[in-house]
Amino acid sequence: MKVFQNHKFRMVASWLFVAVIALSIATGVMAIYQLQNAVIYVQEIRANVKKSQIPKPIPTQAKEVANTFTSIWLSDAYGNDTDKKIDWLKPYISAKFESFLSANNAYLVKFSKEPIKVTQLFAFDEAWAQEDKKARVKLRVHLNDGRILYFECPVVRSGSGWFVDQFPSVVDPPKKDLESEKAEEIPLDDKKQEKLKTTLANFMQVWMKGEPEAVQRYTLDKKSIPSTQLPTAYKELKSIQVLSRADQEYIVRVWIAVEDQSKSTMTLSYDVKVMEKEKDWFIVSVNK
Repeated sequence: MKVFQNHKFRMVASWLFVAVIALSIATGVMAIYQLQNAVIYVQEIRANVKKSQIPKPIPTQAKEVANTFTSIWLSDAYGNDTDKKIDWLKPYISAKFESFLSANNAYLVKFSKEPIKVTQLFAFDEAWAQEDKKARVKLRVHLNDGRILYFECPVVRSGSGWFVDQFPSVVDPPKKDLESEKAEEIPLDDKKQEKLKTTLANFMQVWMKGEPEAVQRYTLDKKSIPSTQLPTAYKELKSIQVLSRADQEYIVRVWIAVEDQSKSTMTLSYDVKVMEKEKDWFIVSVNK
């Protein structure tokens, strides 16, 4: 009887020992699981904080408004008729700036010698002054007399649009002269180049008009790329320059001629991401 009781005691003790070990393992596993969850939670917080610190890109419309305003502002196509010039600037300026110009039109650019015309203009840098509310766009401007000027143009959000709210200011040229990019252009064979130019010309024409269904004929996976719908009319594609390539994706700088309401022609530029797929070209994005 005593032997039986000792045996029973040893069995109970063994079960208790196993139970304690099992409970310890379970507790350890649970602790590890909770620690892993805590680590994941901390990583997610860090990722969200890092993501929130990345500034939004400057909207394409803000850059286009800066481009078009500066081109009209510098152009002598309006002669010295400042009232007429203000009329053509109205779609691109804030109400406050319009009132200032109407009262102080002597501040508008006037020319007394040879007519001045902008032959090329594009943004080489941009930054938020106040995210989603005010941006500063730096522009490189080529004039028909051979001069190259650099300006910073402030634009502000008003409602769903962007408007210039004060005169551009002169700034220093960029450290890397953008003209040097010509030497770094990525070559394409003639057939690819012509097909790409045709695709870009057709796309830019319908994109500038704001025709979403027509735009989707030229975009990758029929993606929608909203147009800024500025009051300018597309005239022609002037030239393209392939800036970079990653696999089948290319960044192409596109220069187009547009006509404003006064029938004056100006040149705008866009950096367009394109993809070559099954020997055809598709638009991925514009100015991103």
